[in-house]
Amino acid sequence: MIKIGFLPKALREVLARTAASKQTPLGPKAKGTMQVIANGNKATLQIYGDIGDDYWDDESISAKSVVNALAAFSGNSIDVRINSFGGAVHDGIAIHNELRRQSAAGVGVNVFIDGVACSIASLIACAGDTVTMPSNTMMMLHAPFGLLHIEGNAKDVRENAEDFAQALDTFGSAMSASYARKTGKPAADFDAMWATGKDFYFTAQQAADFGLCDVVNDITADDTTASTNAKFDAVIAGSAVPDQVKSRIAEAFATAATRTPIQTPKPLASASANLPSTLPGVSTGESVMTEAEIKAKADLEAKAAAAKQRTEFQAAVRDRNTEILAMAEPHCGNADVKALVDAAIAAADLDVTAAVVGQQILAVLAKGRESLAPRAEVLVDERDKRIKGMGEAIDARVGRIKSSAMEGNHFRGMSLKEMAKECAAAAGVNVRGMEATDYIQAAITHTSSDFPQLVGSSVSKAVIRGYNETPEIYPDFTRAISVPDFKKTSLTGLGNFVGIAEIAEGAEYKYGTFASMGQEVKLVKRGGMFSITDEAIINDDLSLFDQVPSKMGAAAKRSLGDSVFALLNSNPVLADGVTLFHATHRNL
Repeated sequence: MIKIGFLPKALREVLARTAASKQTPLGPKAKGTMQVIANGNKATLQIYGDIGDDYWDDESISAKSVVNALAAFSGNSIDVRINSFGGAVHDGIAIHNELRRQSAAGVGVNVFIDGVACSIASLIACAGDTVTMPSNTMMMLHAPFGLLHIEGNAKDVRENAEDFAQALDTFGSAMSASYARKTGKPAADFDAMWATGKDFYFTAQQAADFGLCDVVNDITADDTTASTNAKFDAVIAGSAVPDQVKSRIAEAFATAATRTPIQTPKPLASASANLPSTLPGVSTGESVMTEAEIKAKADLEAKAAAAKQRTEFQAAVRDRNTEILAMAEPHCGNADVKALVDAAIAAADLDVTAAVVGQQILAVLAKGRESLAPRAEVLVDERDKRIKGMGEAIDARVGRIKSSAMEGNHFRGMSLKEMAKECAAAAGVNVRGMEATDYIQAAITHTSSDFPQLVGSSVSKAVIRGYNETPEIYPDFTRAISVPDFKKTSLTGLGNFVGIAEIAEGAEYKYGTFASMGQEVKLVKRGGMFSITDEAIINDDLSLFDQVPSKMGAAAKRSLGDSVFALLNSNPVLADGVTLFHATHRNL
């Protein structure tokens, strides 16, 4: 970077001392070329040099120095004079936001480009309520850039480079919002400029045409030479400055006298216009504030509190409106419902929650559908519809039902992570800006989320299908019985019928008997588990909703068959003290 000294160092020092003798610094002098000078209700913030703390540069300007210097200011106007090639993005954004806070508190912020406002310095300039540029000054805008040092293998290099690029893109998007606010152009226009990787230079007139500058003025001659020379004489006369230096200073003042200064635009009207003309503790030296000063400070604090309350209210209204629109979207095809929702959004009444609007929508949809005779009705709410629709969408994707049956189902083709996001939003979670893993966790863990029920229902269908489709022969020679609990119990039943004999002619039939049969049984539980991970949902792995649980159902069916044949192979002893397979039982 080439720095051009417009005046010799000795002359700059003399002029600095002259300015200091006529004006009162606001707080301790900031290092380098940043200084705030207070003059009644007005302060001048000079930003000449690089932005941000710099170990190697004593003339760098940090955000902390600017914020600290303005902390004691309670006037109604700040002039910001800029001549900077830019610097650290984070410091520049912080300085920009400090000036915007001053403006929001009623202070008129007027920016003057004395030479150049390049890179992040141009973003600081855009904080001004008005931006004035002489016709021979310029601005430059470009995407943020930085230096990346990486140590590691190829994977580390790629990942770190990509992370660094994303961080620069994020900084660029943040800057775009500030330029868009100043110019009235879409932030996307500036994002497109950054994407080219080029530097964009603007003359004063080009900056005005683009919306970056409000006033362009020219330097013209006037008749202030005499008064300026008199001012010079008053400052230099009797000083110990060498004659050669005095001569050079005189030439500088004479040159300046042929030019008119940049005209300061009229500060924005504000509630702080009647603040006292002196700054407490600075120009008056008093440590106790007057009643007028206390009242002025209280007014500013009240205004700041009102601004904060307004911001919080607006955020709450945005969240409420988002929830209402998400809930009402399936019904907005109904003109009455749409009118109801539009009225609720326009009213911005936080007492009218999404739940209240939902009840009103149900009332609208029920109009004209009243029963002529008393009857009981089962109403399917949105939650039931959502679970049913999503379940059918999963069934269609895994082939349980035909896709033709899905006509009119707006969940058709939706991925698992999209369903998780929909369920989380329906449960009241603000999913805007969330990563996929975050809203999937919210969908799984939120107490009112439908996603666990959806997953359980889909998995159960697959388990039952796998159970029913698995062939087994034990049902052909077994039957189901009821067991009251998990304790061991003996089941006694009828054995073989004894008493089938030949009946002689005219003889009577005789009663036969049944052999006593019994077996000790105990009810047991069998089961297994498998996990559905966040990664499986993000990857839309439908096998976890179809093939895996189906195989588990088949395994359960085979497990029962194995148990039956294991019992038969053990040839258990029955209640009569004889084994199951025995000549006594006539089965050998």
